[in-house]
Amino acid sequence: MGFEWIVSPAQVFPEGYQNYSKTLFASAKGIADFRASEATAWMKQNAPWADVSGAARAGLGVDVVQNADILAQLVFHHGDDVPYGMTLELGNQGRFAILAPAVDLYGPQFMSDLRMFLDSQIPRG
Repeated sequence: MGFEWIVSPAQVFPEGYQNYSKTLFASAKGIADFRASEATAWMKQNAPWADVSGAARAGLGVDVVQNADILAQLVFHHGDDVPYGMTLELGNQGRFAILAPAVDLYGPQFMSDLRMFLDSQIPRG
């Protein structure tokens, strides 16, 4: 008994590709959101400076960026209301830096998560 298409492949594949892409981006965003939340908490807990106003620690965060060209990107930052964030990161030979250590810790974890997810999506012959 042979295989017979009920619907033309040309009608089905574009919708299937679109659904796969939506699922891929949504899954990558979920992974990125998890790591962003984890990294934000870690930075707030491990920032090496003494709080005076609390604004610098409160402003630490990680944003998730996505667009048609970016599956998922983590952006580590100080808050907009902390004009001395650059001084914390670079002053005193980086003694008070928290963004670079967070990127060093969570960047590889995020990439490993994405790699494992993408590897699970690729059929192996």
